[in-house]
Amino acid sequence: MKGQIFTMDLFAAYGVFLIILMIITAMAFSVANMIVNRDKYDEMGARAIAGLDYICYGDNFTYEPYKLKTAPVQWFFGQGSDYVYNTIKPGWNYSLRIVLANGTDALAVGSLSPTASTSISFERLVYYQGQQAKAVMTVWD
Repeated sequence: MKGQIFTMDLFAAYGVFLIILMIITAMAFSVANMIVNRDKYDEMGARAIAGLDYICYGDNFTYEPYKLKTAPVQWFFGQGSDYVYNTIKPGWNYSLRIVLANGTDALAVGSLSPTASTSISFERLVYYQGQQAKAVMTVWD
């Protein structure tokens, strides 16, 4: 009889130990997943901001901040979706648009409808062809 009670106590302790071990393992996987996702979102945000800054500032595209030169911007958008896709990061979808104040797209490249549950979007107010507009960059996976 004492042997059965000892065995039952041992199995109960082992069961409690396994439950606690599973809880600790699940928490560790959850924290690791949050860290990986945070790094991915930070990188996506950095790429989106870099895309906007390239259009607004980079490689002689502007006379001064946010006054876009028409010819270089049209050349950039004329390169097509693959050029921007490979520049941002293969595997990520994106949308880069210049939207006029009345809501119409002056220029657009990439996919226009983010389908992922997580997307990162940034915008800058710009002047394009003498009109106020927004440059909008959205990145998702």
